[in-house]
Amino acid sequence: MKIFRFLFLFHFIVISSSVFSQNQFKIDSLKTNLRQSNDNNKKIKLLNELCWLYRNTDTDSALIFGTRALELSDSIVNIEEKLKALSFTGVIYRNKGIYAKALELYYEGVKLAKKHNNFEQLTYAYINIGNLHIYRNEMNQALNFFEKAFESSKNNDNITQKAYLYYNLGRTYTELGNYKKARYFIDRVIKMRKKNHDKEGLTIAKKNLGDILIQEDKTEEALKEYEEALKISKRLNTNKTIIATLKNEIAKIFASQKKYKKAKEYANESLIISQQIGAKFREKEANLTLSNIYKSQNLYKKAYLYYMSYSQIKDYLFSTESDRQINSIKTLFKINEEKNKNEQLQIEKIQNLAEIKQQKIICCLIAGIFLILIFFLLIIIKILNQKKLLKSNSQKILSQSNALKKSEEKYKNILNNMIDVYYQSDNEQNLICINPSGVKELGYDNEEELLGKNFPKDIYYFEDDRAKFLSAIQKEGVVKNFEILLKNKDGKALSFEANSKFMYNNSGKRIGVEGIMRNISKRKASSLEITKLSTAIKQSPTTILITDLQGNIEYANPHFEKLTGYTAKEVMGLNPKNFNSGKTSNKTYVEMWKTISSGKTWKGEFINKKKNGEEFIEKAIVSPIKNDKNEIVNYIAVKEDITKQKDIEEELKTAKEQAEGLNATKDKFFSIIAHDLKSPFNAILGFSNLLLLNHKKISKEKREEYIENISKSSQNAYNLLENLLVWARTQQGAVNFSPEKISLKSLFKNIVELHTKIALGKKITLNYFLTDDININADRNMITSVLHNLITNALKFTNIKGSVNISAMLIEKNVKITVEDNGVGIDKKTQNKIFGLNTSQSKLGTAGETGTGLGLVLCKEFVEKHNGKIWVESELEKGSRFIFTLPTE
Repeated sequence: MKIFRFLFLFHFIVISSSVFSQNQFKIDSLKTNLRQSNDNNKKIKLLNELCWLYRNTDTDSALIFGTRALELSDSIVNIEEKLKALSFTGVIYRNKGIYAKALELYYEGVKLAKKHNNFEQLTYAYINIGNLHIYRNEMNQALNFFEKAFESSKNNDNITQKAYLYYNLGRTYTELGNYKKARYFIDRVIKMRKKNHDKEGLTIAKKNLGDILIQEDKTEEALKEYEEALKISKRLNTNKTIIATLKNEIAKIFASQKKYKKAKEYANESLIISQQIGAKFREKEANLTLSNIYKSQNLYKKAYLYYMSYSQIKDYLFSTESDRQINSIKTLFKINEEKNKNEQLQIEKIQNLAEIKQQKIICCLIAGIFLILIFFLLIIIKILNQKKLLKSNSQKILSQSNALKKSEEKYKNILNNMIDVYYQSDNEQNLICINPSGVKELGYDNEEELLGKNFPKDIYYFEDDRAKFLSAIQKEGVVKNFEILLKNKDGKALSFEANSKFMYNNSGKRIGVEGIMRNISKRKASSLEITKLSTAIKQSPTTILITDLQGNIEYANPHFEKLTGYTAKEVMGLNPKNFNSGKTSNKTYVEMWKTISSGKTWKGEFINKKKNGEEFIEKAIVSPIKNDKNEIVNYIAVKEDITKQKDIEEELKTAKEQAEGLNATKDKFFSIIAHDLKSPFNAILGFSNLLLLNHKKISKEKREEYIENISKSSQNAYNLLENLLVWARTQQGAVNFSPEKISLKSLFKNIVELHTKIALGKKITLNYFLTDDININADRNMITSVLHNLITNALKFTNIKGSVNISAMLIEKNVKITVEDNGVGIDKKTQNKIFGLNTSQSKLGTAGETGTGLGLVLCKEFVEKHNGKIWVESELEKGSRFIFTLPTE
């Protein structure tokens, strides 16, 4: 198995090296030919090839070659190469994020290609413009240009170009959420690429297929496509842009699976490659991915740094100036298009006038001939009319009979095909006529079952309602939209809306009632349901907003008014974004609109403000409302005020931090009692016992050594106990803070004298430097304790014959005090946590001195008590500088 892996790796390296060597050989060959050529036509062709080869590996070099090609393009007659120079250089500007310049070159390509009827390059220009709109997230505009590309591509049979067009259509429909269409185009691209053995194009198509699978929540399938595409891309090693893109997409998948180590590895590689080749858009995406990964790990500082890089690139790509330039280029292009159209119309107008003049001459000749023919025709018609007059009189009677028959059939067909119920009843209120819809609505099998039934007795649900119905007709002669309750064959009540009137015979005698009825049972049920829902919305304890497709408010429930202080009338037509406090990121709104416009439900939080300016936090669920054609017609937002809940969470977080601090204090206290305080007493007891048992046997020198060790241990225990007691008092708030005017010169002198004996013991030079006497306003005991601890530490970690210096200098209204040594120094990792209680570490001094690290904790507390700051600057084996500031007043 190991041999197999080695052979596979060796084979992969050989192939990759071979591909790279081939590309490099081709590039070197092109450069050689370029240097040797004096033909501008040949030069621009070579420059175009070099520009295209460098496009995905070195955008700066690619831009140099593309720009040189454009400069030479005015001096050549090869339109094909000039169009390629515009297209290739535009692609490089796009990759570098200079969208306005790219669009300018694309439009120039459109103009030139149209002029010379070069449909292949015209198609490429349209595809490139559409592709640029994808980069700017303008999908509808992208589709518009892809449709133009599709039309112009009908004039040529370039399979590679069609694959490029289908690939971009697939990308666009993926972003628009139409995954079925997107899959259709990408599948066609994959087939084309495989057929043409285009491995680089295949990797790009597979990447887009992975994008679709991600949107369909098929993460594992997407990862498989990305990894397969990356494997091919690495082997080819010709398109670093796609390698960077694939690594970023794989990183996002690993991040979603909480495999953060792998995710960061891939995202970092994507970022490095993007920066190397100058692909700004890809660099932006990699920064965003890294920001999201660190955010998921609660590493907010790193997340923020990467997000700032992402925002800076985004602002660069989508700046106001860039938009202004792009809109200006679009406007100039449209004006030029209109100008060309007007010129073409003028030419057509001149041609039409010439044709009209010619047609007038022909028409005059035809009119003369036509008049002669009409004269003869009128004579013939007069003869024929006399014969037809006799025949028509005989047929008129037959025709009238047939018309009447057809009218009756038409009337019958109308009644039979009516959706509504048509009926007739006689004066005794018996049913004498009903159409098929009436039979169906009332649940009968055929017309015969119903005819002859009495309305009050057999058809009305409440018999007395019939009299009310007839009374209404009697008053007005007709009834309109009169609601009645009928019963079907099974006795079930049905609601109908009737439009009826009395029937009369030819002599004016009333013979019954006729009318049309519509079954409104479902409508009544729906109305009741709507009433229930409306009541629920009005009484809901949550905010409910309904907006149009642009997000403008069409409805706001009473709770919204109660919560925000705005009336429903005040906010009609406004966008909810108007209530934004400014603390909700624009990214939140972008994600929301992307989600709901694709037909999905979005969940998230907003920080909004009320009418009185008070801020509050809302938890929102925003969903699309669709009609029966599955079209989005409105959006509904259900929002809950979670401000108090957030406050409680913040209080819990603070309480947790305080509890952790107390635990750290407790753990440190027990650590000192269990270990650091015990150690000096072990030495005292040990040497005391030796003296007690052997004081007569041991030499004078040994006794003095034991006594000296007992003294040192006692002093260490005392110092430790003193720090411990002071620290314990600070934790209880029992240390008095009594600032007074203190002379630094006097303070330095006293503190140095106290430590001179220890310094002499290690042959260390201990000095203080103060050119002028400086007065400070501070608590004497606290500042003495700070200097004592810092000097003790400096002596502890300075080698024999070293030096410790104390100095002070005025900076505006503060004094900066420094305790500096040339001792062992402190590594960066320890510097970051040296003043922390729960992470403070202690190590032995250069002469084996012990300590707890508690002294630096006290230093930090006492300095900050004076509104000062303390920090350390150090390098290993070069010494340390502990610096703190104090106010002079």
